[in-house]
Amino acid sequence: MRRLMRRVKQNFDLSVALVDRRQMKRLNRLYRHQNRPTDVLSFSNFVQEPKRRLAAKLRIRQLADEDLNEIIICYEVAQRQAEQSKWSTEQEIKFLLVHGFLHLLGFDHQNNSQKIKMDKMAAKLIKN
Repeated sequence: MRRLMRRVKQNFDLSVALVDRRQMKRLNRLYRHQNRPTDVLSFSNFVQEPKRRLAAKLRIRQLADEDLNEIIICYEVAQRQAEQSKWSTEQEIKFLLVHGFLHLLGFDHQNNSQKIKMDKMAAKLIKN
């Protein structure tokens, strides 16, 4: 955990939003060019222009560039995944929140081995 937190070099604001399938599908299409809802999206302060558009789309106040670190979770997708995994929706949302935070820290999963590594890291962080 300490090694992971060393990646956080300074204090920063984090905004978390729970959205419905329709809104998540729209955001996923806009930012990832995938026309379907996803479970979680993360936007770090390293991306400038999409942040401004995201703030406008979610109708949140315009934030300074260094302030917007956003994790967006689709409640309905989380609920369905929780049922499939046979755990609570609360546990799934915790998992997705940690997963989104790992993305903000620069972790990614372009292949299956990276996904497994991220999932293990998220599960370990949730237990702590």
